Amino acid sequence: MANRGDTLPIVLDYTINGIPIEDWDLDEIEFSLGSRQYTLSHEDITLDDILNKYVLNIGQATTLKLGANTRYQVRFKKDGEVTSSDIGFIKIGASLSTKTI
Repeated sequence: MANRGDTLPIVLDYTINGIPIEDWDLDEIEFSLGSRQYTLSHEDITLDDILNKYVLNIGQATTLKLGANTRYQVRFKKDGEVTSSDIGFIKIGASLSTKTI
């Protein structure tokens, strides 16, 4: 579990109809974390060459502002069709510090 103020790497290990998302030529991926949205088109989400998975790195400044249980959801778009995951929760631990380093 990450704490507030940690850099939070999120690996998008999802499938659509049993096929891993990295094997699709997706038009868009949108990851919503609380009230923030991160997208493939804005290069917030990238394909990690080593993992061969899409990843999103949430920085310290953002994780310092997250609650203990922050909601998230991911949506995928291909050829005008959109599918989404269930809404989940990311648990974030407390931190004594309130500053980024």
